[in-house]
Amino acid sequence: MFTQQEIKRMHNGLIKCPSREVKDWMPEIVEILETAPVSLDFYTVDVKVHMLMPGQFPCIPNWHGDAIPRDADGNLLMDECDDELTLWLWLSGPPITEFRDGREVKPCTWIPFKQRDIHRGVVSEDFQWRLFIRLMPNELVVRPRSGELCLRRHSQVYLDSNKFTW
Repeated sequence: MFTQQEIKRMHNGLIKCPSREVKDWMPEIVEILETAPVSLDFYTVDVKVHMLMPGQFPCIPNWHGDAIPRDADGNLLMDECDDELTLWLWLSGPPITEFRDGREVKPCTWIPFKQRDIHRGVVSEDFQWRLFIRLMPNELVVRPRSGELCLRRHSQVYLDSNKFTW
C-alpha cells in the first residue's frame, strides 16, 4: 500500500490519538483507517513509523500483551483484562509481529487481537521502513488525549541484549 519512500517521508506517528483527529495529524493514513472492520468512533489510534536496520526489533522482542492493567508496583493484572474488547493491528510489511498462538499475520491486513493475546516483535533482517497502526478500544486508553498533541516524538527500536555490545 505504501512504498518505502512514502513511509520514510512520514513523521514518527501518533500516540493515543482520538480517531476523529487522525486526519489533522496524519492524513496519509486515513485511507487505511477507512478499511478498518470496526467503527472508529470507539477506538483510539496509535501509529509508529520505524526506520530499521538488520538486528533491530520494532517492538518488544519478548512475549507480552498490550494494554494489560498493572498494579501500583507494575505487576500485571491479567484477571482485569476485558475479553470482550478487541484491539486491531495493521503492518505495512516485515518484520511481522509474531503471536504465540501461531496465527498468521499478513502485511496490509487488519488483525484482531485481545489483551491476553501474547505476541512479540520479530527482528529486522534488512534496512527498511515499517508502518504500524494499532486501534485500541477507548475503554483501554489510560488517558484520553483529546485536545492534546498526538504527534509521536520518537519511535524506539529494541536490540537483542544477548548480542548487543557498545
